[in-house]
Amino acid sequence: MYRIVWNYNFHNWTEYGKSKDLFWAIDVKNAAQVQPKDLKALKTFGEDYPEAERFLLYRGRDKLLRDGITIQLCQDFLLGLT
Repeated sequence: MYRIVWNYNFHNWTEYGKSKDLFWAIDVKNAAQVQPKDLKALKTFGEDYPEAERFLLYRGRDKLLRDGITIQLCQDFLLGLT
């Protein structure tokens, strides 16, 4: 299991002229199915840092949203970064 917390100062100007920081919490699971226990750390992280976008990456088929956590295939997530 890998856990990555990424706080990247990405200065992307919004329509209001302010920059926006990119703050992600990413948990990677080597599993084809997501169990409720798999979301526990990201749920707790979200309570402390509600501004963070939270992702659980796995080997399954579907892209899901549970408790504000985006669950998607690791490959799709990485391809989306390019």
